Amino acid sequence: MKKAIVSILMLLFLFSGCSIHKNVPSFVEAQQIFEEYEALMLTVTNYVQSLPYQKVYISSTNGVMQADLDYITIEDESVIDAIGVLLGSHTFECISKRENTVYFPIEYTFHECSSGIAFAMKEGDLPIVQFMTECTSLGYSSWYYYVADYN
Repeated sequence: MKKAIVSILMLLFLFSGCSIHKNVPSFVEAQQIFEEYEALMLTVTNYVQSLPYQKVYISSTNGVMQADLDYITIEDESVIDAIGVLLGSHTFECISKRENTVYFPIEYTFHECSSGIAFAMKEGDLPIVQFMTECTSLGYSSWYYYVADYN
């Protein structure tokens, strides 16, 4: 009987849209991550923002990225190495460029919200990240901590 009640409560909990999760990485955690990976993030950001593509998506360490609707081989070995560390460390989920922003979502398993580090390509502008609900300067020119809520 006790198992049945627990099972029913779990099902109600799951179907209500709730889930057990930890909070998204905080500003302080993001700042620590940025300080640890700043040079590598700058290498990738400089490369990605120099590309003629509107959208870039990098999710693997194989030296290939999606650029607009094509798959492009990354030729710069220092960029490939930096991507390898950033994505291989399981710190970042991917690397993306959209509009005026290069952003690095911090790897996280909760699908309803996320946080990360974003670089605004035009100094003085805020980064643009879809569903962004919070944006705070990391104290470095054009670098920001963001939170996105998909609800």
